[in-house]
Amino acid sequence: MYLATDKEIFTKLGHQDKDERFIPTHVIDLMQEMIKRPYHNNPEEVEREIAQKEMAKLGLDRMMKELPEDEVIENLRVQGFEI
Repeated sequence: MYLATDKEIFTKLGHQDKDERFIPTHVIDLMQEMIKRPYHNNPEEVEREIAQKEMAKLGLDRMMKELPEDEVIENLRVQGFEI
């Protein structure tokens, strides 16, 4: 994994399907709708959310294990972190 350049980001955004494009205002609208319907009253939904978060964590852990440590350290140094 690496940090994408501005050109790569704009190219990716420019070629996305409009239905899948990341539009911050749409995300905020979705979040505001989700806030209106709390899931804490539905135990099955709570369990499903917890399971989804655990699966996401496992996926992230798997991705992190695949990253070469020396590349991660070099990337952090390039970004200005002292390691």
